[in-house]
Amino acid sequence: MTVANTKLIKPAEFKFASGSTNFIDAVPPAVSVGGMKRRNALGLLGSAALLRGTARAQDAWPTKPVKIVVPFGPGGSGDIVSRIVAHELEPMAGQNFIIENKPGATAMIGTAIVKNMPADGYTILHGSTSSLAANPACTSR
Repeated sequence: MTVANTKLIKPAEFKFASGSTNFIDAVPPAVSVGGMKRRNALGLLGSAALLRGTARAQDAWPTKPVKIVVPFGPGGSGDIVSRIVAHELEPMAGQNFIIENKPGATAMIGTAIVKNMPADGYTILHGSTSSLAANPACTSR
């Protein structure tokens, strides 16, 4: 049976790893190629637009160190992820990425600091769903 070029897999069609008969050990079949081609093409098209080498009026970015504000305490998952991302961005951008932890008030302090900085692209917020979506709904102005 097929629906929109995607074959529906019955449990009996799974291949079991190393002779096991346990459904948890089953190896699912590969995803339908027909459904993935469009996604891959759209993703490639989007990234190609970003990498185009066209003349631009603005200067190269960054020309000075970039600050990443993490509105959570040091040592948490947000801090660790920000440090890993900053470490990977530094060689690509040719500038330092500085991590600043500004915890407090359910991430509202760090978010407010970034909001009040100039919008020049040199201060970035590493937010989360709780700090960007839930807090505004839970607080009154």
